[in-house]
Amino acid sequence: MYFKETFQNGNKEVYLAPYLHQGHWQLIVIIPRQSLVVLLCSLHKKINSLAIRNILDAAMEAHLRLQGLPHIAKKKLQYIAPNCSYQPGNYECEYYLMRHMHKIISANIKDSWKEIFNDPSPLKLEVLQEVREQWASFLLSTVNSHVKTS
Repeated sequence: MYFKETFQNGNKEVYLAPYLHQGHWQLIVIIPRQSLVVLLCSLHKKINSLAIRNILDAAMEAHLRLQGLPHIAKKKLQYIAPNCSYQPGNYECEYYLMRHMHKIISANIKDSWKEIFNDPSPLKLEVLQEVREQWASFLLSTVNSHVKTS
């Protein structure tokens, strides 16, 4: 229900859905008009959960029918998992997820997923530090703006 309402009210080209599966964060990228789901996982796992696939399939079909696109709704969702950066340890998945989100948003990525996310080498420590600093700065500015308006 959440996905269907989000698709219906958002009317975006790309949706980013961080997904926690068995203690590991993955990024599910949903592109409704292409009937495409992109999984960016720093451990290179696939979406094995039939439950999440069923939820995504049902939400996408309902959304496309409501958008007056029944011809697209009949298409099965395609799932791809580009060969994105692989995390060397067991605690960095959140940083990889945030890095992927930042890359998608800042570059306005809507396609060419396998070409853009095609480097399986781990992120360098400087990149991980940059991710930490960017998100800390963002969170602090958000908190400070809420404190000023209260």
